[in-house]
Amino acid sequence: MRYANLLCMMGDIKKDPDQYDLAWQESNQKCARAMRSLGRVRFFEQKYKEAIDCYYKAFEINKLYPKEWFTCGCAHM
Repeated sequence: MRYANLLCMMGDIKKDPDQYDLAWQESNQKCARAMRSLGRVRFFEQKYKEAIDCYYKAFEINKLYPKEWFTCGCAHM
């Protein structure tokens, strides 16, 4: 999981969404941060369906992300 978090930080620094995908794969689909970050990227790319899918994957792991719930709700609208 530590490596997945490092990949997420690299994605933040480089503004590279591929790093979040890699973090998701490396963590065996357990890194909620990767999906939250990827959801945010997809939302601002106006790919709302993809953003919602990412957020739901993150919420399955941990539901305590109020900002992401709000953004997910906006994506639904």
